[in-house]
Amino acid sequence: MTAGGFSRATAEKIIAAYRRKYPEKPVTAESLVPVDEVNFVPPRRYSDDFAHHTNFFNAVRSRQPVVEDAEFGLRAAGPALLANMSYYEGRIKHWDPVTMRVVEA
Repeated sequence: MTAGGFSRATAEKIIAAYRRKYPEKPVTAESLVPVDEVNFVPPRRYSDDFAHHTNFFNAVRSRQPVVEDAEFGLRAAGPALLANMSYYEGRIKHWDPVTMRVVEA
């Protein structure tokens, strides 16, 4: 926690209030175990790929928009694909999020 932008007296008050609300606990193996575990089991024979393609084809046939448009897809996939390019080429790649293009440095 940081309170560096405040005076020393104010920072100490903020930190003290924070510690009262969230006391420090030592980190142990037991404290890192999740309390509840949620398991999602998809319906039998469910396929992400099939559902994705069915949604796309239905949108094309009906001329109705899909949940997310192409810009969303590029914004989601572009940086991930750029990371793969960077890894395989062994060099840093730069991405301009405004123009959504690779920037050659």
